Amino acid sequence: MDDIEDDDTGFKNEELALSDTQLLQNIHKLQSENNIKLFSELVKGLGRCSLDIEMETGTGKTYVYIKTMFELNKVYGWSKFIVVVPSIAIREGVKKSFDTMADHFMEHYGKKSPRLHLR
Repeated sequence: MDDIEDDDTGFKNEELALSDTQLLQNIHKLQSENNIKLFSELVKGLGRCSLDIEMETGTGKTYVYIKTMFELNKVYGWSKFIVVVPSIAIREGVKKSFDTMADHFMEHYGKKSPRLHLR
């Protein structure tokens, strides 16, 4: 019975095959390419690596994180993502974005947008 209780298959994504050193080097590369101050170490407050991406209103944040989901699925097979939004209005806007971009992502990835479970 303990084996079943400890089996989290289907409840989490596959572990990254990168070491913390490799992951930090990849982050440093992106930070350098974009003229961003380099982190001295991985921030692990919310898991293995916490990243905060800040963009101005109207610059494509929703597109960026949807595309990131597709890339993480393509490269690592990840299929579970949590998008946290501060209001019902923004949640509805995100849902609309998934709907309107479905054909675009189908062209690029051969998949429609993921199933959404909005609460």
